[in-house]
Amino acid sequence: MRFMQVIEARDVHDARDAYLKVLNKRGVDLVPSMAVYVETVHRHRQVTGSWLCYVAQAVPMAA
Repeated sequence: MRFMQVIEARDVHDARDAYLKVLNKRGVDLVPSMAVYVETVHRHRQVTGSWLCYVAQAVPMAA
């Protein structure tokens, strides 16, 4: 995993868009073998709108 970032956003789609903007500002170009993953952040208390975003190798999906 590379370029891990916690993003505050309303939903997973907004989080992904915000994360792609962060990567763009850092000059990171994604290659086709890489994928952006967005996961819910779990904390000891209820927190809404926090998403863990990172770039990793894309995992092939079975048909």
